[in-house]
Amino acid sequence: MSNVNRAEFVSAVLEDLPALRAMMPGIYAYEGEMPDVEGWAAAAAELIQHPDQGRVWLIHLAGQVIGYLVATYGFSLEFYGRGIVIDELFVAEANRSQGIGRQAIEFVEDFARGQGLHSLMLDVDIANTRGQQFYQTRGFHYYPHMHIMNKQLDR
Repeated sequence: MSNVNRAEFVSAVLEDLPALRAMMPGIYAYEGEMPDVEGWAAAAAELIQHPDQGRVWLIHLAGQVIGYLVATYGFSLEFYGRGIVIDELFVAEANRSQGIGRQAIEFVEDFARGQGLHSLMLDVDIANTRGQQFYQTRGFHYYPHMHIMNKQLDR
């Protein structure tokens, strides 16, 4: 792979929130429903300020921000302890199919191993067949007996 396509993963700081907010709608294209942008931005700010809960990285390519990666810590008896959840991975459409997503997965795998974590988990929208195939070719497995369920608590 040439250096031109070598992405750099840079820890986000609070000053990066406008760039993150600008990219965020692109990740929800398959869902057809945007989350509350202010709530999303407040959660992103909290995560940036508390790296013990997870990490936010900007993805840079040739000096340009082309995406972001968010991973949070979790714990599962089923998956043998502490793990990391890829909460969001976004690569700008113009930069897709260039190996950036693969580099992001490799980056977060190396990060997780370095932290002594035991698993890597994510969810992918049911309509995002391209994303599903991408993750499967990188070793992720479906658990067809499971469905993600969520209940939002009052803020």
